[in-house]
Amino acid sequence: MFNTLETLILGANTRAEKTLLDTYGIELIDQKIHGADEGPRAAKGNLRGINRELSHDELADRMAHAGFGPNTSPK
Repeated sequence: MFNTLETLILGANTRAEKTLLDTYGIELIDQKIHGADEGPRAAKGNLRGINRELSHDELADRMAHAGFGPNTSPK
């Protein structure tokens, strides 16, 4: 009788442990997916910043060639 009770308890513990591991695994996978989403977003933000910086530099160069510099007046 005690062997049967012990088997039932061990079986219940095993099922509970498996459920816990499955739940933790799903949460871990979900975190990895969200983390993977952040990488491209950050890269896009960096590219936007570089693009703005290049556009600013290009505009400054064009203005300098046209005679509009920090220490010049328009021609």
